[in-house]
Amino acid sequence: MKKTIANNNIKAVILCSPANPIGRIWTDEEILKLLKLCQSHQVYLIVDEVHMDLLINNHTASSALKIALENNLADYAITIHSIGKSFGISGLNHAHLITTNKQVQEIIHNYQIKHFYKFKTYPLLVNYYAYKYGDAWLNDLKKQLTYNYHLIESELKDYFDFPILQASYLLFINLEPYLKDLDASKYLIDNLHILGGSGLAYHQDYGSWVRINIATHSDNIKEFVKRLKTLL
Repeated sequence: MKKTIANNNIKAVILCSPANPIGRIWTDEEILKLLKLCQSHQVYLIVDEVHMDLLINNHTASSALKIALENNLADYAITIHSIGKSFGISGLNHAHLITTNKQVQEIIHNYQIKHFYKFKTYPLLVNYYAYKYGDAWLNDLKKQLTYNYHLIESELKDYFDFPILQASYLLFINLEPYLKDLDASKYLIDNLHILGGSGLAYHQDYGSWVRINIATHSDNIKEFVKRLKTLL
């Protein structure tokens, strides 16, 4: 990354934390190392933390901005978040960008003016009330995600390859041993009536990978496991 930044006139590094689609949490040490690298080359680190609320298996995570503030690196840190994933209200089409960098704040503000951005009160109120009173919902959601993940892990880990899920409600699973040289997502919908996101959206070599939404009733997960096992 250091070589790439130095040789390509890079202006910003964009990081998804926790990572999508693998659900991995970047450690504080990794983020700090990246922040220091960005500072040394005067490059912004823009971190999408939309899955940060959805920590499962009792994992913990720190916002990149928090780490930056603790290490005097905040001028190079920008975080982006939304409650759309956490509370199932992506339809509000609302997110927030947070930075202490006054220059970046001014650039964003001027961009909003130029593009006739209008402040929307309703989504802001939903954000406020979701975080003020939504603990019960969010805690139950994380418990459900953890339960569903362990259900899949116990039934499928010996047959299919998938990363250990630390956060998010999306599981990235590899069906290559059974659907080699096929578009796995297309096969699943056509033959097993399972709808999943294609790994081809991430790389041309990931046709055997499928992204599955596990934020659902456990009965649906059991049915998913049952159908997927027909590939064995």
